[in-house]
Amino acid sequence: MQLVKSLSASVDLQVADTLRLKSVKMQQLVQEEDYAQARRCSESAAQQRDSITQLELERRRLEIEAYEEARSKIVHDIGQVIRHKRYEYRGVIVGYDITCIAPENWIKAMRVDSLPSGRNQPFYHVLVDDRDRSPPGSVTYVAQENIATARGQTQVEHPLIDDYFKGFEDGQYVPTERMREQYPQRAQGTEG
Repeated sequence: MQLVKSLSASVDLQVADTLRLKSVKMQQLVQEEDYAQARRCSESAAQQRDSITQLELERRRLEIEAYEEARSKIVHDIGQVIRHKRYEYRGVIVGYDITCIAPENWIKAMRVDSLPSGRNQPFYHVLVDDRDRSPPGSVTYVAQENIATARGQTQVEHPLIDDYFKGFEDGQYVPTERMREQYPQRAQGTEG
């Protein structure tokens, strides 16, 4: 998606320069009373404008496609009770990002880029079970590859549970309406 944005910015600058030059040329032709040439220049500018519109539509389509592809990689859902593969604590997912959006200093301190999928994988906001980790009320930011589905009907003890969920059913927390609006897509599957 970053490539689409950088290509788009480059095209935008080139197009703006071209249209600016055509505008100046048209003004010169009108001043010289060469109306036939000014009309041809105007028609050429209109064709370029139409081409730009098509490029913008294609750029937007590619951005949406890239975003949807990234979202399709999310395998855990809001309210899912998880276990951290390395540190063994349990928790419940209260949010996610398509890729790691933490500050660069955090990424370096946590050695995110040394993970097999690095920063280019979903990261989840997790309320940590107070029985598994201190201080109480901990919230972590966890790479998808470090998450396993918790086994059993385990509920998480955390002071913020009621802020995000309206109940617990079938081994999973039920998100509030606000949470489901913020994260409408249910996960495509789960990883063990």
